[in-house]
Amino acid sequence: MSPTRRLLLLRHAKAEPGEPEQDDHERALAARGRRDAERIGEAMSERGLAPEQVLCSSAQRTRETLDRILPYLPSGLTLTVDKGLYLASAEEILARVALVDARVRCVLVVGHNPGLAALAERLAGRRDSAAAARLRRKFPTGALAEIVVDCARWRELAPARATLASFLTPRDCGDGT
Repeated sequence: MSPTRRLLLLRHAKAEPGEPEQDDHERALAARGRRDAERIGEAMSERGLAPEQVLCSSAQRTRETLDRILPYLPSGLTLTVDKGLYLASAEEILARVALVDARVRCVLVVGHNPGLAALAERLAGRRDSAAAARLRRKFPTGALAEIVVDCARWRELAPARATLASFLTPRDCGDGT
């Protein structure tokens, strides 16, 4: 039997719309996004979701989201800011996760839609759970998909070996607006 792993897919929290002359990569979090990221971080801690490694897009909004959840994560985790995850497709995210060391049991990816949502939907499969139905309807900013993976190495990650364990949005965590 293969060891169980967890893949956590976190969409960056709500960002400012940005100015016309501003580079999309440099958009910052909105006030609501900062609050929502902290709510998700707290919920991760309460649920015992403790990544050992974080892969984060290099965009300002993903890095700020990560900064807001870091106080709720275990110390000593490996953190990689990866420009290749900026607006990455589902295939690109999956290829990056495949490179994670087999000793790592829980990985958090902080990224963007549509790639993050597409990967979460693919790994959730055709499950009829309420969480999967919510995920398919919308993967909003600040949302977190928890996927349980049954494989010995991350490069073996595939829909047939994955199950959506939970889908959490900032609204699920309290007085989100």
